[in-house]
Amino acid sequence: MSSTGEFYVPDDDILRELGRLQVRHSHLDHTLRLAIKRMLGISIDDLNRLLYTVWMKAPGGEPVLHDRDNTLKIHVGYQLPTVAEVASVSFERIQRVLNHLTRKR
Repeated sequence: MSSTGEFYVPDDDILRELGRLQVRHSHLDHTLRLAIKRMLGISIDDLNRLLYTVWMKAPGGEPVLHDRDNTLKIHVGYQLPTVAEVASVSFERIQRVLNHLTRKR
């Protein structure tokens, strides 16, 4: 399907307000990440690494979590978590945080 529309850039007043909204959204996102980190005792990045990185094993090597190190700007192999580490982020624990954040008791 082809589109006959064109890209459009809003006027400066709308762009300025969108910029303010983006900054406020970043503040909210950061605050929520900190709240979750404090309540669960882990960071969202750690949780995302468990769920969204590639679990791989090179021939003759040990299994690793293959992910990008944003500081080094390269892909690296992270040590696999233990069963206890994964289990510590239990469904019930996450559910308690969600209930707290949404005030369900």
